Amino acid sequence: MKIVSIVGARPQFIKLAPLSTLIRGSFAEIIIHTGQHFDKEMSEFFFIDLEIPVPDYNLNINSGNHGNQTGRMMIELERIIINDIPDLVIIFGDTNSTLAGALVSSKLHIPLIHIEAGLRSFNKSMPEELNRTVADHVSDFLFAPTENAMRNLNNEGLLAKAFNTGDIMNDSLKFAELHCNTDILSKFNIKSDEYYLLTLHRPYNVDDKGKLVYILKHIDLLNEKIIFPIHPRTMKSLDRSEQFRNIIFIEPLSYFDFVALQKNALKVITDSCGIQKESYILKKPCITIRSETEWVETVEAGWNLLLDNFNEGSIEEIRNFQIPEHHPPIFGEDVALKMFNLVEEFLKGKSEMRFLFYFIHPAKFHAFRITINELLNRGHRVDVAIISKDIVEDLVKSEGWDYHNLFPEGRRIPNLHTYLNAAVNSFRTLYRLLKYTRGKKYDLIITDDLVTLTARLKRTPVIFFTDDDLKAVPESVVLIATANYVLCPSVSYMGFFKYKKIGYPGLKSLAHLHPNSFTPDVAKLSPELQSLAKKYFLIRCVSATSTHDVGKRGLVDDLLVSIVNLLSEHGKVIINSQRDLPEALQKYVYPIDKMNMSHYIYYSRLFISDSTTMCAEAAVLGTPAVEIDDWYADFEQYKILSDKYGLLKGFFPGNDREIIGYLNELLNNQNLDSEFQMKRENFLKDHIDLSKFMIWLFENYPDSVKVVKENPDCFEDFK
Repeated sequence: MKIVSIVGARPQFIKLAPLSTLIRGSFAEIIIHTGQHFDKEMSEFFFIDLEIPVPDYNLNINSGNHGNQTGRMMIELERIIINDIPDLVIIFGDTNSTLAGALVSSKLHIPLIHIEAGLRSFNKSMPEELNRTVADHVSDFLFAPTENAMRNLNNEGLLAKAFNTGDIMNDSLKFAELHCNTDILSKFNIKSDEYYLLTLHRPYNVDDKGKLVYILKHIDLLNEKIIFPIHPRTMKSLDRSEQFRNIIFIEPLSYFDFVALQKNALKVITDSCGIQKESYILKKPCITIRSETEWVETVEAGWNLLLDNFNEGSIEEIRNFQIPEHHPPIFGEDVALKMFNLVEEFLKGKSEMRFLFYFIHPAKFHAFRITINELLNRGHRVDVAIISKDIVEDLVKSEGWDYHNLFPEGRRIPNLHTYLNAAVNSFRTLYRLLKYTRGKKYDLIITDDLVTLTARLKRTPVIFFTDDDLKAVPESVVLIATANYVLCPSVSYMGFFKYKKIGYPGLKSLAHLHPNSFTPDVAKLSPELQSLAKKYFLIRCVSATSTHDVGKRGLVDDLLVSIVNLLSEHGKVIINSQRDLPEALQKYVYPIDKMNMSHYIYYSRLFISDSTTMCAEAAVLGTPAVEIDDWYADFEQYKILSDKYGLLKGFFPGNDREIIGYLNELLNNQNLDSEFQMKRENFLKDHIDLSKFMIWLFENYPDSVKVVKENPDCFEDFK
């Protein structure tokens, strides 16, 4: 289980510390620091003092107005959350970081906890009020610090998802009290209970220079020293040429040093929401230069004085303010533990998902390999069903998956026509799938074959995965009609069933050959070819036995001989073939480890084949690809590779002169490799990492489908 904690400002670091310690004992935690507070004193030192792990991400977003800052945060947070796909997101307080995290998580349907929920000042001119209110309404769980906060949530119809946990600042301050010391007092030549501690940062107090100086001039009239750690915002408005008799201006402090000053102050003067609360917990009188407060309990208890309209008489009010003897326990005890127990209860109640993947072609193994492994790593159950075709079983075995082979004896019935074979095997496959899945309940089934019918009979959601166009493989209409959705490239034609399409900007081959997942390694080649990297030519011949390939031509022998004769004049030619070749070509047949085929394709100078799948693989790797068959023009995605990006060139068999002419053109291009790698880069800019997308899509189904349908721009996060 994975939890994302989003923080950006001093109070959030403090609240995170005790909870993060508990989380990391049981779950994986990712800390995202938006960068809203970026000074060492306001950020880095807090992580060090509070023993919080270094953030996994630091967005460094700390400038701009509210809209600009929040928007930039949302862009980056969305990218990270889609990439990491957490089980839970935690936000704190009321900052722009809080709002950005709330909006992104809720729109991506990631369960969201808001810590410090229910606070209301009822002053909508405060950005914080808007931030906290929106965060409460879009969150799934609300951790309220006080009974008053619970009442606010009840008034807004949010009580059903609210929990009175107490305030986690209690835990943080206990930790700080154990670690702070009074050395900071001697540094400023002050003694306990003989100075005031002052903080100001609210825009209405500090943005107007005249008002700020007015406040400071009057506070300066107090008879004791006033220690003023200057907030970066306040620093911008303060003219340091102004002279003050009692105010001692200092740089922002580490958390422990600030707590030491706060604990030993005679009184605290502030406009900070968090410092009001801290002062109460530390049993220090607090004067708040604001017209309202979120912590009304502290005012009602007599420990917090609100100065609505700061004027000349305010100094006497500060000087005369006395606290009562009674100090009610407003903010609870062992708060972090209460919160963690609720988090743990939720995550343990979030059951693992169970998936069934059924595929019959090696290309689908490669398409699903990374996705299946990651789903397993995330603690989900994955069943894999296959049939014996080509090297599918060898590939599955190599991953160490538990799997079931529906036809260990082979599916083809000897001496039976292809169409009759297909019809008979449809019923055989359906029967064996039903038998295999009996008693098993799946959250989602992903397939490219008859499992769609099985899923419907079992009333289980099913996604049909294909890169084919319906017009090219019309028999797929039966499978598409029974599937909930069709996952395919955006350009794939689905006819009437386009409403079922989850179209993505990419190709099947980008599931395993995207640069995020695949790194070419010349050591994967045979020793002989390692020295010939980018110099040899690779030809692949398929057997074309599918029903939709019956009667169609591929790379016919006569043309193959002509191509080999031409290429042999320019370098070594190797052939990998599923079918028998003429005697004249046998010497070119070269043993290739199927697990390393992609590396062989990448390091070849040219790739020629009648396999649409492998031509697409060559294209996305930036290797010039030439496809020769009767079906290349039936697929929209290959037209894109050809017409838009120039990575692939398709020909019908019989156009020998055109084919030989194009090969000569490639052979005479001295910059062939660099040109095609540039074309590849242009292609990759427009297309996604399919594995990353599928992991998110399957794990968050069906909410993820809604996101895709409603927000086409979400694909940007999967590149």
